[in-house]
Amino acid sequence: MEQVYAGFWRRFAAFAIDYMLLVFVFGILASPFAARLGYFCGHAGAAICASLGVNPRTVSPSTVLAMFFFEYSLLVYLLLGWPYFTLFESSGLQATPGKLALGIIVTDLEGKRIGLGRATLRFWGRLVSALPLLAGFFLAGVMPQKRALHDMLSGTLCLRAGSSSQHRRGCGPDPGSPQA
Repeated sequence: MEQVYAGFWRRFAAFAIDYMLLVFVFGILASPFAARLGYFCGHAGAAICASLGVNPRTVSPSTVLAMFFFEYSLLVYLLLGWPYFTLFESSGLQATPGKLALGIIVTDLEGKRIGLGRATLRFWGRLVSALPLLAGFFLAGVMPQKRALHDMLSGTLCLRAGSSSQHRRGCGPDPGSPQA
């Protein structure tokens, strides 16, 4: 079976879905602290407000939480994203929920499932892809195999589901195929 590579925009949309899920999970985990952040706006919240040049007396607890998230979004992405992307992409699904929704799987160069080590390398390679102005991500739009820099570093491919040499169970037909 011929490998069909997942293009830049499909991959971008899948990442957007995954990131929204991470933000939602963070919101659930952080919501019990929102009131505390508002209460401590005179203390801990003040540092967040000061770092953004905002008067802590003029903002609501939810605004402080939003500023907290903004200040720590990279940390949140790394702490929640690392297990999220690594465990999903190395699982039998071979994809995160966002990738599943758009019919994408992550494989090695032979179209086989990747292990935890390769998935971890792929995740941390995204930081390299983000350096100079996200250029490493845009490679997926111009490279023949539609590989981003982190795919090259980790030896992975993003394929349209059902196109790899190793058939996946439970994925369903490719959304663009006649069977869909």
